Amino acid sequence: MKTAAFVFVFIVLGAGLSLWYIENHKGMPFESYSWNFEELGEDSGVPRTEVALKVGPDYHTIGTYTGTCFDMKGSSWKMDANEIAGAVCWWAGGGQEIGVYNENGRILVKVGDLDEGTAETGGFRGNFKTVRERCSCW
Repeated sequence: MKTAAFVFVFIVLGAGLSLWYIENHKGMPFESYSWNFEELGEDSGVPRTEVALKVGPDYHTIGTYTGTCFDMKGSSWKMDANEIAGAVCWWAGGGQEIGVYNENGRILVKVGDLDEGTAETGGFRGNFKTVRERCSCW
């Protein structure tokens, strides 16, 4: 009898937790997101890198960027609150940030400008533009 009561409570708690998770994570991606960086060599002494986003098992080329690129996870760079994956391509004090954002259940890839600034002006991070939207094609 105690075993049956335990199993019943376990099933009810499991169902309740599952419903809570689904309700509180609507629109959240279940895929994993990671980056692939292919160094393309230099153009007039400036490195160029092709950036691809890995979604689940598939790779999707996002673009070619100036500088050396790296994943923001594990670095000193902080992602925005709704950014679920981010990469930085940096050269000579500036570059681009490529981010995967969850905006109200829509998964967007955006690219913005980065500049380290000067002592007088400070740094800059902004001008983000959507370059891809998650679709059934990837």
